[in-house]
Amino acid sequence: MFLPYASDQKRTRLPVATLSLLVINCIIYIGFVGAHAANGRSYQSLMAPWSILPSTLRLYTLITYMFAHASIVHLVVNMFFLAVFGAGVEDAVGAWRLTGAYLLCGVAGGILEFLVVTRFVPEALWSIPIAGASAACAGLVGVYAVRYYRARISFALTPLRPHVVVVVAGFFLYQVIAALLSLIHNDQSAAAAYWAHLGGFTVGMGFATLLGLRTAGEVNYTQADAYRALESGRPGESLARWNTVLARDPNNTTAMLETARCWFALGEVDHTQEMFTRLLQLHTSRGDRPAAAAIAFELETLKLTHKALPAAVVLDIAAALEQKSNYALSQHYYNEASLLADCTAPDAALLRAATLLAKRLHDTARATLLLTRLIEEYPGSPWRSPATDLLDALNDLPRP
Repeated sequence: MFLPYASDQKRTRLPVATLSLLVINCIIYIGFVGAHAANGRSYQSLMAPWSILPSTLRLYTLITYMFAHASIVHLVVNMFFLAVFGAGVEDAVGAWRLTGAYLLCGVAGGILEFLVVTRFVPEALWSIPIAGASAACAGLVGVYAVRYYRARISFALTPLRPHVVVVVAGFFLYQVIAALLSLIHNDQSAAAAYWAHLGGFTVGMGFATLLGLRTAGEVNYTQADAYRALESGRPGESLARWNTVLARDPNNTTAMLETARCWFALGEVDHTQEMFTRLLQLHTSRGDRPAAAAIAFELETLKLTHKALPAAVVLDIAAALEQKSNYALSQHYYNEASLLADCTAPDAALLRAATLLAKRLHDTARATLLLTRLIEEYPGSPWRSPATDLLDALNDLPRP
């Protein structure tokens, strides 16, 4: 028995769709067992209407067959694979796509089972029912293999951690050989099961490829490598990896931020300021003020300044910092905006900066300077009156 993992995150519960599918399968199995105990009918006769019968295919059974299991062992094995692989797949694609992949791969496996049996197995064996979630779970293995192609699999109670590619290749080869041998020996049940696995697995890989999960995996692993390189004191290597991410996605804000940090670690102040400036512009253009405020604060922490920005962007950053209660930095950005040629309301920006200095930072001297400047430079300003009132209030305060 083995336990694959998708990340270093310690999971305390299964994701919602994976857990729901697992519970549904278990409830249906309990229902069959209960019906068998209640009315004495054989378990196989109860399950048959919901299984695929090659002799008389009913389309609805292409769905229902994957929720019917022949025994408790059959159920437990399939649910194990659903839990460990489904959880990783759901992390990658979300609940709805996980459910879609499960059903799609199950249906594909059922169709392949039917085609193989009705074309290559003697007709006398067509009445054996085909049931179980194996094809659907094999499909999730296929999706997992595409997305987490660098993962290693840890075997319970052993130090073994083989690469997922080795395990999946072994799984696929075994299914092919077993499927061909079962056909040679006219073993309908085994042939159907193995071909169902192959069908589900292949469709799962195709599904993952169409969703671009291979690319998503490459980006994820490149980012992980970049983080490790910087943590290990190799900013140049980290920078190269983040540049690879940016080449694929030029507006990836995580990559931009980490690139700026790499440049700073390398002592390249100009490149650092340029990347931080791009981030400020991008966040404000997206309306993400909290992110812009965080970037401005990091610049301040590093004792750096941004490059030239439009006044509207600077005002957005100032407002975001004020919302975050970073009044000292906020008033700095308001004051900066008031000095820019393209600022449409420099008097309003001045008043806001002075107000923060006076009421939040209790810096009477600097507030007085800004208010005096507003009154002198903008005599016709609609903000002249509140500026005068605030200045008078400051002048009336007792001097230390």
